[in-house]
Amino acid sequence: MTLRTRLLLLVAAAALPVIAFACFVVATLWQEQRAAYAQAELGTVRALAIAVDSEVEGYVRALQGLAGDLETVEPGERFVAAARRELATQPSWTSIAVADLSGKPPRGIGRNVFEASGGFIDETLYTTVVATGRPASSGFRKLPGTATTIVQVGIPVLRGNAVTHVLAANVEAAYWARFLSGYPVPTAATVTLLDRNGTIIARTLNNERWSGKLASKGYLDAVARSPEEGTFPNVGLDGVPFQSAHRRTRAGWSLGIGIPLSEIESALLPPTLVMAGIGIAALALALLSALFLARRISRPVAALADAAQALARGEPAAALPRARGIAEVEEASRAYSEAARLLHERQDALNESLAREREARTQAEGANQAKDEFLAMLGHELRNPLHAITAAMAVIERVEPGSEHATRSREIVVRQARHLTHLVDDLLDVARVTSGKIVLDRALIDLGVVVQRSVAILQEAGRLKGHPVTLEIAPAWIPGDETRIEQIAVNLIENAGKYTPAGKAIRVRVAEEGSEAVFEVSDEGEGIAPDLLPRIFDLFIQGERTLDRAQGGLGLGLTLVRNLVELHGGRVSAHSEGVGRGARFVVRIPKAAAPQPAAATPKEFVREERALRVLVVEDNADSAETLRTLLALRGHDVQVAHDGPAAVERALSSRPDIALVDIGLPIFDGFEVARRLRAAPGGDAIRLVALTGYGQPEDRRAAGASGFDSFLVKPVEMAALLSVLALQ
Repeated sequence: MTLRTRLLLLVAAAALPVIAFACFVVATLWQEQRAAYAQAELGTVRALAIAVDSEVEGYVRALQGLAGDLETVEPGERFVAAARRELATQPSWTSIAVADLSGKPPRGIGRNVFEASGGFIDETLYTTVVATGRPASSGFRKLPGTATTIVQVGIPVLRGNAVTHVLAANVEAAYWARFLSGYPVPTAATVTLLDRNGTIIARTLNNERWSGKLASKGYLDAVARSPEEGTFPNVGLDGVPFQSAHRRTRAGWSLGIGIPLSEIESALLPPTLVMAGIGIAALALALLSALFLARRISRPVAALADAAQALARGEPAAALPRARGIAEVEEASRAYSEAARLLHERQDALNESLAREREARTQAEGANQAKDEFLAMLGHELRNPLHAITAAMAVIERVEPGSEHATRSREIVVRQARHLTHLVDDLLDVARVTSGKIVLDRALIDLGVVVQRSVAILQEAGRLKGHPVTLEIAPAWIPGDETRIEQIAVNLIENAGKYTPAGKAIRVRVAEEGSEAVFEVSDEGEGIAPDLLPRIFDLFIQGERTLDRAQGGLGLGLTLVRNLVELHGGRVSAHSEGVGRGARFVVRIPKAAAPQPAAATPKEFVREERALRVLVVEDNADSAETLRTLLALRGHDVQVAHDGPAAVERALSSRPDIALVDIGLPIFDGFEVARRLRAAPGGDAIRLVALTGYGQPEDRRAAGASGFDSFLVKPVEMAALLSVLALQ
């Protein structure tokens, strides 16, 4: 197949999607123009709805002015005269009707006579006005005993705050056809006003024929789908397809406008045909141009192919004919050098891509190594306290319970259990922070007081032993979560103690700087290596661990600090001049104005502990037995249940004073236990305390909603448990 034939086929192949795209463009333009007509219709019907609402509001104002002339009991001569004057100014009103709340028939007032019993007020309008005390309008109605069709606009007549009468104007339905015809609308458009039931009140086309009939089902279905306003295609009552739009008025009526689709299409067809003709002409011109260019291109390319074949046979390169302005053929003589340059560039790009891939692999391997090191550290950090607890329990089993060895061993168990709790809390907090599940319990707190207390806690626990601590504390109020701020302070100060040799000082400073509260911890310790400093707040990152470091860690503290500080809207930074030159950590949090001094509160009254009937509900047998023994030693009568149904049965049969209920129970959980006890007769008398390893605000809210009175987080401190028991 020759190049010329291929070029022609290529042009033909390219032309097919162009033709398809042109058809798509024409179809899209057609749809967009129809959509523009629909939006124009919607704008027109909105304006007409405003006009209808204004007309109805004018009726309401006229009735409100007339209500002032209504006598207290029944309409008298003054009111009749005022009503006739108003009728003279309202050509659309056929009459006025008034009714009191006694149940008597309404009275009507015509233009010339007082009709003693000829009045009429729509029952729905009457009920609505009396119930709401606000104006209302009726649907399409026929005046009893006449051929006159109307809609009513009614208002309440108030004496003080009470409705005494309902006053209504009977507006001729045919008036609305004249009213709507007075507004400019597109040619051939039909405007229709419907009541709440879909009955046609008035229509600008053949009003006498369609007034009082239901609108088409398609129209009513479209209004039901979009009650306030919308555009839609519709087939009218006379079978003519329309593009319609509707808008609900404040009176509760629906105002619609429709333009026959034939009118819209006849307006859209000429420009569409022009565009289609232009597209076809452009396509034909493109095909002719392609044929001409194919002939011009094929000749020099054929000559180039002959020259290449000659070169392949080892023949001298023949002079190529001029391509007569075809740049591609003129560039063929420089193809080899250009190809070499491109090959070199591609090789460079490949090498760069390989370097990036190696760097990414190195980073991934580093992250994997950090994970492995973290798991190794976690095993080490867990084994240390577990070993101490195991050894202490062995000592307790071999010595007298009251001996000094037993006392020290129990202290070791308590201390190491708290250390384990701290490790687990750090793991859980990092998981919650990184997944966005921590919710701050903000209050106005003094950062200096929290930091000072944190230092005292660490000193009492021996975590800063051997380090002189210098405090420069000034009041600095912030809107924060006191527990989380204390967690930040303890982590940073304890971190300084870990990495500072004995005898070296630690400096803690709190101050206000501009609009921020600043908390700074600096030490004379090991410092931070320059390559570690940019990653010091990343997960699992730690300074170099040495065998002589007495205190361990998981590499989570600084990650937790950064996330908690950012949750408070602040920032934290680390500074070090290098290894062996100490480190400085600075926390900055937006400050708040100091609070006004509060009145002194009375001291809390602490009840004396008394023996209680206690039900322990725990699926872990060891935990249940330990808690039962602990409470029994304090003189309480304790029973145990291990699942949800047993807990409910035991509680209702023994009627304990208090029930300590684990949330994660077999069969059904602790929340269901609480709900069933609260629903049972006498269940409200039992004090329910939730025990759970989850302590987030949403967990506390779920416990309260289920019927729990108190909430304790595992592992439960003895002081917290005794405090809950003392409340009983």
